[in-house]
Amino acid sequence: KKAILLLHGWPGSIWEFNKFIPLMQNQTTLDEYGIVCPSLPGYGFSGAPNIEGYNTVAMAGTMKRLMEKLGYESYVVQGGDWGSMVAQSMAYLDPSPLIGLHLNFFPCTFSPGHFLREEFQIRFWDDEGSRERARKSRDIAAILSQIGYLHQQATKPETTGHALSDSPAGMCAWISEKFQSWSDPSLPLGDKFNTQDILTNCMIYWATNSITSSMRLYKEQFHSDEAMAVYNLRVTLPVALSLFPHEIFPPADAQIRTRFRNIVLFQKHETGGHFAALENPDLLLGDLVEFIKRVQ
Repeated sequence: KKAILLLHGWPGSIWEFNKFIPLMQNQTTLDEYGIVCPSLPGYGFSGAPNIEGYNTVAMAGTMKRLMEKLGYESYVVQGGDWGSMVAQSMAYLDPSPLIGLHLNFFPCTFSPGHFLREEFQIRFWDDEGSRERARKSRDIAAILSQIGYLHQQATKPETTGHALSDSPAGMCAWISEKFQSWSDPSLPLGDKFNTQDILTNCMIYWATNSITSSMRLYKEQFHSDEAMAVYNLRVTLPVALSLFPHEIFPPADAQIRTRFRNIVLFQKHETGGHFAALENPDLLLGDLVEFIKRVQ
């Protein structure tokens, strides 16, 4: 039995795949694949972890056990945001059941042992788009303007969580702002996403009272040497990468080549941002289908 495991992130939910899954079901290439789309632990309809240190590595173990319980012997993992980090952690824990990874979020740090080589490749080998991404990655002012939420959630998630859990309007604003900022900022939110999709996504957090537990992942992740070490490991499994122009923290091509050693497909799109499955499901699915054709 084969499957495709779809993993969301924050502040998304399984609703991100609301349009994506029906499109998958119309693809004959994917007929032999089951579709598994769980809420991450602590998000939406999955219970909140009750142990300290439950980070993306621990989540990877949970997802692996889930697929075993469902009887899938091999599978592709598609992920963005935290889902991407969980997918990569699954590859490190046990790559044997994994056919490959399809990622639409893959931030990379400059590797100390490869810094000069990466710099040389960016300057003399990579295209202008890659060089522009490298420049953005060093624009400290621009980065700081976008990561206030990250600092708050990685240090005091309970404080923010209790406030948001007490105000549906406040929680909706906290979440919706990310959908606006992490897509084309020149367009109004309603021009990029269906308002009902944004509200449904927010309602999943509100009805399950999971905004606090979802944000707690940031603290567990960034206070764990084990989890953070994942960012410095190399991915040797077959990988498809879908890069959208308004993604947050997009890496340069040289960094990507250093991190991912078996890139089967690297597609650079001209529109879209962080929430690709919801904003551009056709483009993301096209990449997934092409990737599966190649690895088969």
